[in-house]
Amino acid sequence: MSHEPPPPPDPLRSVHTATFPQLLRELRAAVAVTTYQSGKLVLLRNEGGVLNTHFRNFAKPMGLAVDGGRLAIGCRNEIEEFHNIPAACGQLSSLPEYADANTPHDACYLPRCKHTTGNIQIHEMAWVGSDLVFVNTAFSCLATRSDRFSFGRIQGDILL
Repeated sequence: MSHEPPPPPDPLRSVHTATFPQLLRELRAAVAVTTYQSGKLVLLRNEGGVLNTHFRNFAKPMGLAVDGGRLAIGCRNEIEEFHNIPAACGQLSSLPEYADANTPHDACYLPRCKHTTGNIQIHEMAWVGSDLVFVNTAFSCLATRSDRFSFGRIQGDILL
C-alpha cells in the first residue's frame, strides 16, 4: 500500500479586464477581497501597469472592514485587526519577495490584535466611529466586539 502525499493544490489564478490596472492607478486605489472557500485575503493593486495579486492565508475569512489606517478581517473563530504602519513601507523593498516590485509601497498593515468570537460566521463588517460592527450570521444579529463576551448584540441604538 502506497502512502504518497496528496498532490499540491492547483495555484490560484485570476482573470481581469485589460483596463483594471489602469483604473486602480487612476483611482490611486487597491482592492481587498476575502474568499472563505480558499481561505485567502486577496489584495489587488496596479504595479507598473500590471495587476499585482497578493494572497494571504486566513482561517475562513468572510468579513472585511477598512477605515483610515485600520483593517479588520472576520475569520472562523476570531476578528483579526491590522493597523497601517507607514514607517514599515521602506523596509519592504529589502525583502526578497518584493525585490522585483516596480511600485513603492504606500501602506503596510501589521497585526495589532485578535478578538476571539467563536464560530459565529461573521459576514459584512464596518467601522462605526471607534466600534467595529458586523453581521453575526449564527445568531442572526448585528454585533460588535465585547471585552466580556464573544460579542455584543446590537438592538436599535442599544448595545446589549
